[in-house]
Amino acid sequence: MQFGFCLPIFAGSGDAHPRTPLLDRVDIDELERAVLAAESLGYASIWAADHLILGRDGLILEGWTILAALARVTRRLRLGTIHYANRFRDPAMTAKMAATLDFISQGRLDFFFDPYAGTRPEADAYGLAGFDNDTTLARFEEAIQIVRRMWTEEAPTFHGAHYAIDQARCYPQPVQQPMPLWIGTSGGGGGHAPETRTLVQKQAQIVARYADWHNSSPTTVASLRNVLDLIRQACDREPPGRGRDYAAIGKSLETQVLVTDTAAEARRIQEQIMARNPHYGDWEALSERFIMGDVDTVTRRLTDYADLGVSYFMCWFMDYPSLDGMQRLAQKVMPYFA
Repeated sequence: MQFGFCLPIFAGSGDAHPRTPLLDRVDIDELERAVLAAESLGYASIWAADHLILGRDGLILEGWTILAALARVTRRLRLGTIHYANRFRDPAMTAKMAATLDFISQGRLDFFFDPYAGTRPEADAYGLAGFDNDTTLARFEEAIQIVRRMWTEEAPTFHGAHYAIDQARCYPQPVQQPMPLWIGTSGGGGGHAPETRTLVQKQAQIVARYADWHNSSPTTVASLRNVLDLIRQACDREPPGRGRDYAAIGKSLETQVLVTDTAAEARRIQEQIMARNPHYGDWEALSERFIMGDVDTVTRRLTDYADLGVSYFMCWFMDYPSLDGMQRLAQKVMPYFA
C-alpha cells in the first residue's frame, strides 16, 4: 500500500471546490515545508492538479511548473499530475515536457494522462481548442501513440486524423523506460466528465488498452466497485496481446482525508470546515465519498477500498495548512498497511 500527498496549490476556503476547505491562500514556503514533511514521513509521491482556474478567486499555481520546482527540492518522492489534460496541450509538447521532468528528477515521474481533464470555462478563457467531446477519445489515443513514440524512437513521424509530428526528436529521453502511464475515469463520485455509464465504459476501454495504473476521483466504495467491474469487462473484450491483464493494472484512489485521534476532534474540525463552507451540504453524504474520522474509522474505510484492489491513495488533507492529519496518517494508519 502506498500513499501520496496532493499538493494544496489552490485555496478552497469559501469556494465550491472541497479539496482544501481550510486554506485561505497559497504560500509557497508553507507548501515546500509540507512536501519535505511528506518525504520524511514516508509518503511515496506528490501530486499536482492540472487546472488553469480553480479554487478561491480562481487562483491556482500551474501544476507542471510546481512539480519541476519540487523535483530539485526532493530526493525520493515520485512526482505526478492529477489528470494531466490532453485537451490543454499538444501531445508532442507534452512528450517533451514529461521527458524533461523525468530527466531532471532522475526517473521519478508518474505520468497521469487523462482524456477528459480540464474544464471548458478554463479552455475558453485561455483560448484553447480541443473540447469537442465527439473526438476526445480519438484524440487521446493518438496522443498516447505520439507520446510513446517520442519517448522511444530517434525521430518519429506520425500523421493521424487529429495530430501530426514530423521527425520530432525528444532528447533527452525519459530515464524510465517504459514510463508508468496512469489513466483516470470520472469515478461516479466526482471528476471532470459527465458521469454516465456509457462514458465510463468508453474510458474503461482506454484504461484496459493502455494503462499501467487506473485512478478514480473521490467516490463511494459501491461506485468504485462498479467502475472496476467495467474495467475488468473491458480487459476481457480486448483481443489477446492487445490490451492489459486486469490484475496487472494498479488501482488508485484520489480522495479527501480527515484523520484525528478522537471522534470529538473530528467533529470539531468538521464544524470549522462547515462554518467556512456551508455550501458543502450534508456531511454524512460527504463521509461516504471521503475518508474521515478517527484513526480506527479511517483505517477501516481505507480497508474497504483496499478490499477492492486499491493499493495507492492520493490524499487531500482537509485540515491543511495544519500538518497534523498528514503526520497522524503516516504514524498511526500507514503502519497498519505496511
